[in-house]
Amino acid sequence: MFESRIENRIGIAKGSNPLSQRPQRGDTSNKSKECNNPNPLIADTLKDNDSKEDYPLLGAEVLHITSDIFEALDLENTKIGKDLAKLLEGGNLLIAPIFLREGLKDLKEGLKDKHFWEVLHGIEHISLAGASFIEGLHVAKSLSPGVSAVVSALGPLGAALSATHGVIELILGIKEASATPSDKRKILDGVSSVMLGAGMLASAIGIGGPVVGGIMALGLGLKLANLLRNRKSS
Repeated sequence: MFESRIENRIGIAKGSNPLSQRPQRGDTSNKSKECNNPNPLIADTLKDNDSKEDYPLLGAEVLHITSDIFEALDLENTKIGKDLAKLLEGGNLLIAPIFLREGLKDLKEGLKDKHFWEVLHGIEHISLAGASFIEGLHVAKSLSPGVSAVVSALGPLGAALSATHGVIELILGIKEASATPSDKRKILDGVSSVMLGAGMLASAIGIGGPVVGGIMALGLGLKLANLLRNRKSS
């Protein structure tokens, strides 16, 4: 989800692979290389941006995944768990605009450049924005029975958006893991995305428990560890 975007923008992948850099508009020097590449990396879809834009996105994605893990493990049945659940729900409400901004930007640029993978990233983030917003509305359920009814009615839509996000994460994970068999870093990132996507999809369709929560937690841990390791080695 966030590994290729963050790494490409803060410079982790720079210099390691010419395909990890997308040419700027008007630069046609790498056009032939891109056309001759039958299986482009996910990072091909990304532009280099100022790193300050990426940390809020990274934090938002970590918070949302943590919320999914929390829900899958059903940790809301304790007093501390209930308080943490409310904090996570409120956090989801706040991070929804971050996902929406990123999704609309990727979608607009992907459609303009006719770049499938960037369009897919855009759809993923827009789905994530909707799911986060609906999840965040749970903090308002106690305001009135009417609000509670509206939030409950939006539940199936939120689940559908979460499932969409999970499916896309699976696709991107498989894509990245298989694109460069010799690149252990990208294989690990791809496997981590597959784990996260599978866990999100399972959670969205009502399959939770320690196995699903554990898979997502492990996927998140591997992805963050790999990101940190490559950041230090850059």
